[in-house]
Amino acid sequence: MRWNQGREVIDRMLADSELQRVPASRQHADRLILQARMHLVSANEISEGDPAGGYTLVYDAARKALTAVLENQGLRPTTRGGHLAVYEATRAQLDPPMGQVLRPFDRIRRQRHDVEYPPTDAPQINADDVREDATKAAAIVDLSERVLDQMSPFLSRRSRIHPPACRPTGHYLAGRLRAVGVRGLTGDRWRRARAGGRRSPRRPDGARAGSTRPSGVASAPRRARPR
Repeated sequence: MRWNQGREVIDRMLADSELQRVPASRQHADRLILQARMHLVSANEISEGDPAGGYTLVYDAARKALTAVLENQGLRPTTRGGHLAVYEATRAQLDPPMGQVLRPFDRIRRQRHDVEYPPTDAPQINADDVREDATKAAAIVDLSERVLDQMSPFLSRRSRIHPPACRPTGHYLAGRLRAVGVRGLTGDRWRRARAGGRRSPRRPDGARAGSTRPSGVASAPRRARPR
């Protein structure tokens, strides 16, 4: 099915270089979902001894799950868009009705930033924080896996309604003419071939329209071709 919700937001993010197009890959999306689930298992295992590391894994699990949704559509955040672009692009397409599941991601993202670069007055992360947000991240992973089958590769509305004009070039026309056995065309014969066989009208002095020969000047006699 074609996913229309949030299409204007995705078009804007592509235009602003916050997202980029890549080949759509369900295989890569499935790999990211698997990695997300493994991160959650590891986060719970180390939450007591290394809660900061566990919380980073919780965030990575949620981020990779949302990235899988975009990879399945042929979209990927750029360096300019960063991790926030992952959240904004998926939220635009899935909220409503799935905003309640997605909204904790932004808070987890900001909390993870404080874990990586802790302010002096920030409270320390403990194992309970890891386990609580691991549950919310798991819901994001489950949601992302469910929508993969429903969201097709992204195609912008603009490109569907106004496809780029394809005008044959001189090299293309020459190639097509050679393919059908027309060779050695020059001057009027080439222009006539491009025009589909229509001969250009003659001027009063006998020259073809569009000729560079000055008006009133007779053409030079043709040289005999050597036998």
